[in-house]
Amino acid sequence: FPSHDRAGSTIAGGTSAFQPLLQGNRAWRGMTSASNGDIYATVTGGNLWKRTGGTGNFATIGGGSKSWSGIAIASNGDIYATEYGGNVWKSTNGGTTFTSLGLTARSYGGICIAPNGDIYVSVDGGDIFISTDNGTTFTALSQTNRGYFGMAAAPNGDIYVGSYTNRGIFKRTGGTGNFVATSASTAIV
Repeated sequence: FPSHDRAGSTIAGGTSAFQPLLQGNRAWRGMTSASNGDIYATVTGGNLWKRTGGTGNFATIGGGSKSWSGIAIASNGDIYATEYGGNVWKSTNGGTTFTSLGLTARSYGGICIAPNGDIYVSVDGGDIFISTDNGTTFTALSQTNRGYFGMAAAPNGDIYVGSYTNRGIFKRTGGTGNFVATSASTAIV
């Protein structure tokens, strides 16, 4: 799940150790990685950022100064990003320019892309939306008022979303049906 205000963790021997990347005093939000190892991050009140090959420092890729909250990379390299209190955006040129997908202004939180290409977007205090056509249209899944934010797609098609109001993680099995609360999990940090 995208982590609020922290970046750069390494996993060694089943434990987790955070290592600061000295990237300045920024409010880091959503993060994701591409299949080539590039890491993308959102910053509230700033641009979108990329760490090429997972090494070195993050560098801005554009997007303008928005309240970015979530980011996801499609298998074809298209970048989708959510804006808290704004819209959902798409870039087809590596982040040089972004186009609004024309959704109603909401407090968009998390975003993820399922293995089949479906795009899921969560709304803080609202619903979860799905697009089955690369972001051309979105449909509400009627999963309301749970304070949704971070999202993740598992390789088997399960979709997970975190809720800070219900203090839980909800799962949509295989990308079908409703999101249901998962059993309690053990923290690794």
